[in-house]
Amino acid sequence: MKKRNPIMKALLVLLVCSLGFFTFASCKKAGAPQGNMKTVSSLKPGDTYAVIKFADFEGELTFILFDDIAPTAISEFTTSANNRYYDGKTLHRVLKNTLIQGGALNIDGSDSTIPPEEMFDIETHNNARNFFGALCFASDPENGKNYRQFFVVTENEPVDVEAKAAELKEVLDKAQEDDFSKEELLEYTALLKMLEGFPNAVKERYAERGGLPMLDETVTVFGQLISGWELLEKISAVEVVAGNAIDDENPILGNGKGLNSRPKSNIFIETIRIITIPTGDEEETD
Repeated sequence: MKKRNPIMKALLVLLVCSLGFFTFASCKKAGAPQGNMKTVSSLKPGDTYAVIKFADFEGELTFILFDDIAPTAISEFTTSANNRYYDGKTLHRVLKNTLIQGGALNIDGSDSTIPPEEMFDIETHNNARNFFGALCFASDPENGKNYRQFFVVTENEPVDVEAKAAELKEVLDKAQEDDFSKEELLEYTALLKMLEGFPNAVKERYAERGGLPMLDETVTVFGQLISGWELLEKISAVEVVAGNAIDDENPILGNGKGLNSRPKSNIFIETIRIITIPTGDEEETD
């Protein structure tokens, strides 16, 4: 096996936000799907939204759901929530200024025992991006499938997409033959091409809102937080310890000691409710 240049590797991992390890029906809206390319501050008739409540935390996270962008994801999320699949599950990963993640089948954060047929296709869209507050499904991009666990983007620092692309290009240009495997070079080259191809409106939105652009086109973004920002901040600030093997064993992060990411005290999901606002005289359902 070729020996990798640790400095080059570290630069690239830090550049991609240290995330290389991740790997219902409602009324149709008129016009092109908007996703989270615009700010939504209030809900209107026909909108479907999710309300997530956690044990031992006051308040709720409320997300508008993109049924016109990710219909399969919304259907799966709604079915799981209505069947109480998420009740009692934990948030097993909290990465400050990055994301919070939970809803895994097993308390250790894994979904390894889920049959492949219970996973579902990744859905991506130009108007659904990993901006601050985005609600996304954890995925296996190599197989193009989603798990049922979800994450919320908590990175709110402005992102200069062009600068990240330039940094990535410089790293790749300076890479020696043994710095990266063939597979890694293909992955990072594809990432560079994606960043360079972002429309100006997307670049401007990341500069305005912050987020994780490196995850675009690899995960399903199916909702956007519209209220509960203070609660999201509180959860993001909880004390974390070792306990997620995939983070603990990452030699690049934390000066070779891994990256603590498991909440010291379990954060349990109490309920997730899915609600569609009536368009006329019909009753609200959840």
